[in-house]
Amino acid sequence: MSVNFAAIKTRPARDLETEYWADADKLFEGRRLTTGKIELMNEWRCAHYAFDDIATDFVIDRKRYTVIFKGPRGEACAGGLRRAITDHLVEIYEKTGDTDIFQSFRMPVLVTGTWKPRHWRDSRGVWRRTHELIAAAWSYTDPQTGQHVEEGRLPRL
Repeated sequence: MSVNFAAIKTRPARDLETEYWADADKLFEGRRLTTGKIELMNEWRCAHYAFDDIATDFVIDRKRYTVIFKGPRGEACAGGLRRAITDHLVEIYEKTGDTDIFQSFRMPVLVTGTWKPRHWRDSRGVWRRTHELIAAAWSYTDPQTGQHVEEGRLPRL
């Protein structure tokens, strides 16, 4: 018995990187991307143990907003931006011994992302509304090396 190898149908090769980012890109479907410069504060919160959702705060006109790095962007943030800020602050603290640097530190970051409304009840039961910035790509100057760093990825929609 002979096998006709030309007749065997093979599956197309999978692009693992595209599949990896595909779910994260769904966050941006139907939303307009905006780019702006923000100053991140040193207050990080992780929503999951694997550090795939990272949130931090920034202030515009005395109003506090949250920027969220979700999925693979959270992993990129944990290994890049978050580590750069933490290493820089630890280095300053070791030199000066000043703990106020952790509260007063602000890092300028150019972020491309989309705004998402958020609704919640406060402690008095009143519904509140604010917006969160979902980050797609960001760039900054590494405070230790002075090099320009670009992280994240613009969504493919």
